[in-house]
Amino acid sequence: MSDLQRLWIKSGKLVDESFSSTSDYSWCDYDLQLTTHAEALSLVDNIPSFALKAMLSQESRPRVESFNEGMLIILRGINFNPDESEEDMVSIRIWVEKNRIVTCHYRSIQTLDEIKEKMTAGAVPMSSSVLLAHLISILFQKIEDTILELDDSVDLLEESITESTLGISQDVRGQITLLRKKIVVFKRHLLPQREVVSQLRNSTLNWLHDEHRNYHNENYERVMRNLEDLEVMRDKLNILKEDVQYILSDRLNKNTYILSIVAAIFLPLGFLTGLLGINVGGIPGTDNPNSFWLTCVGLVVIVAAQAILFRKMKWL
Repeated sequence: MSDLQRLWIKSGKLVDESFSSTSDYSWCDYDLQLTTHAEALSLVDNIPSFALKAMLSQESRPRVESFNEGMLIILRGINFNPDESEEDMVSIRIWVEKNRIVTCHYRSIQTLDEIKEKMTAGAVPMSSSVLLAHLISILFQKIEDTILELDDSVDLLEESITESTLGISQDVRGQITLLRKKIVVFKRHLLPQREVVSQLRNSTLNWLHDEHRNYHNENYERVMRNLEDLEVMRDKLNILKEDVQYILSDRLNKNTYILSIVAAIFLPLGFLTGLLGINVGGIPGTDNPNSFWLTCVGLVVIVAAQAILFRKMKWL
């Protein structure tokens, strides 16, 4: 959303700015792609300088830090922006207190837009703690959905390889490599987010009540489950990669073997025909009109003898 939007909440309902002094809490979202938003965020009162610096930074890593009764949270979510890869996860920076929550981002985040739409429709969280829990839950649910889709892709690839070994091509190895890269990226982002949620569920801030920690416990279990799923997918792809390499190598060996047999059959034939074709005198059968046919019969006999020999040696 391009315009700076500040929401005030009182008793589970949105109120206008005239009630801001008596509201339970407020939420302001900054789109840092806009210079005016970045400047406005830098002037926000009562946010520690270290938190402001982290929120305005272009590069961020998932983490959580507490300061007095406030908390800085940096997380990553699935990238649903057009022409961008979903595993190139977008970063959301959050400063949250009992009566205020501030979010900012450099790229559009679908989760924030969905929450705003729900709040406008009347589904308003009662407190900043509940809003934070809902935001993180939706963020992680989208991550889980994407990982499940990735798991389906791995299963389909495994099925196609199992059912059609003859149809395996070099493209399959490219698909395996692409899926493995996605898994690596997701794991790199989810591992620190596991620590963030772990700290949230163990936080001792007064405004973070036990019932809200249940959300974070659930999110922690979700992240752990996602990481386990990624591990399983990685192992599957490693096995598939080995299978594909074996199948392609076996196919190459068979082709090479066939060519070797063909070469072994034609090597003596080529030697004999080459010997008979040299341009010198004294070649036997030169004056015999049946020499050509006798030579052909001889070559056929040689091929038959080779075939019998190769079969006895179990080369055929």
